[in-house]
Amino acid sequence: MRFDDVQSEVTFLALYHLLDFGSGYNHVLQQRNLRDAHETIQFGCIGMRLGTDRMDHHWMKAFSNYSVHNFFGIDCMDEHELSPGISISKPGILHPLTRSLRAVVNATGAALEALSQRSLGQNIEEHLEGQCADGRTPSAAALITHLAQQFSGFEDVESYEGVQVTFMRKAQALVLDLHARFASRDPRFAFSDIHALTGDSGSLLPAILRTMGILTYSPELGAAVDAATAGVELPAGPHELALRAAAVTAVDTLARASAAAGHLVSASQLSCFLLAQAESGGPLCGKVVRHLTRTGVAY
Repeated sequence: MRFDDVQSEVTFLALYHLLDFGSGYNHVLQQRNLRDAHETIQFGCIGMRLGTDRMDHHWMKAFSNYSVHNFFGIDCMDEHELSPGISISKPGILHPLTRSLRAVVNATGAALEALSQRSLGQNIEEHLEGQCADGRTPSAAALITHLAQQFSGFEDVESYEGVQVTFMRKAQALVLDLHARFASRDPRFAFSDIHALTGDSGSLLPAILRTMGILTYSPELGAAVDAATAGVELPAGPHELALRAAAVTAVDTLARASAAAGHLVSASQLSCFLLAQAESGGPLCGKVVRHLTRTGVAY
């Protein structure tokens, strides 16, 4: 795709990562649309880019359930037969996903309007320009914190046994993409601390690490995760948070061990490599079982 300027492309990337969630519905989406959640979001965001040049706060505030259906191909209503030849539409299993996608877009539009900013791209550019004032080097961590503070859809902090656990999955992924895309030609995106970012904390990485024998689940947790093959959800809570935290910790430990052996690789780089192993054509494609958690908008 072609973009008129950097701000337009940043807006597109930011919206894509903001909406990169819904993996708990993979089972249903693959049955109905032959796409998992990640592919569904990619498909929808490309459609949004081709269908509108605005993607501004006015457009985001007006985003509706119909918009979700139109761009992402997600039908939130299911038909129920009342009697032969007579049926009624009721909210279906994908209705909560539709509601969440709409709500995240609406809330982001409202936040931008309150800030008197047109788009996510403008917000990010202005923040980075402030970071770079007086010749300072831009910080990935500062941008991630900024995104989480300004937009609830990027906030990703949970409580585990009274301890606050910070993941910031989507914001980190966006910052990594911005650095990869622009750092070589735009100093605003040349983050000095880019190698300090963590591994991905979605549902795929723990599944990969388990398949590789790096993570071991208790029998109880293993059975709960394996039930995902039948579309059974792992409820949000301690088990789900432990999976996310364990994957991040494992990748960080592997990266540090590699560095000690003379092989410099960051946790985020290692995470990207591992995730690619389960993509189409990768050696683990179709061989990993991801847990399904449908609440929240983190992944």
